[in-house]
Amino acid sequence: MCRNCGQEHHPVVITEEAGMRRVLPRDIDETPLEDADSAEKPGYLMLEPENDENFSFTGAAEDYPEEWTETARNGSVRLRSDRRRYAAQQLTVDASGAVGTTGRRAWFMPGKFRLCPAAISQRCRPARSTNWRACRPRAAVRPRRCSCPARCTG
Repeated sequence: MCRNCGQEHHPVVITEEAGMRRVLPRDIDETPLEDADSAEKPGYLMLEPENDENFSFTGAAEDYPEEWTETARNGSVRLRSDRRRYAAQQLTVDASGAVGTTGRRAWFMPGKFRLCPAAISQRCRPARSTNWRACRPRAAVRPRRCSCPARCTG
């Protein structure tokens, strides 16, 4: 469960069985090992919130916190090279754990818990030079150059 927003994240492993990718539960105490040669990919699965108009995470580089991104030579925003392998991957998972085209949309975060797409969506994403955490209620901190005033509570 995310400490910032309370969104549930399930410890899982993605495997391939008989040509079909499956999401299987794993013990939360089992530390995800980063083995590039392994067919199993441990991480965390977050079911995309249903009927939540504030959830806006799409997986685009602009959706990630500032410390995950950099500006390319052409001016576009991209994930830093040391963060790309931990980027959230959108999946559709059915009740049996099969990854395919039916079921619920979900986000798989490989490896250790590093990012909560729901927490990012619930906060304002500020303009270029400030951190995504900077936009808070006015009583705590006055927002600086917030690029999403419609959702800003400050």
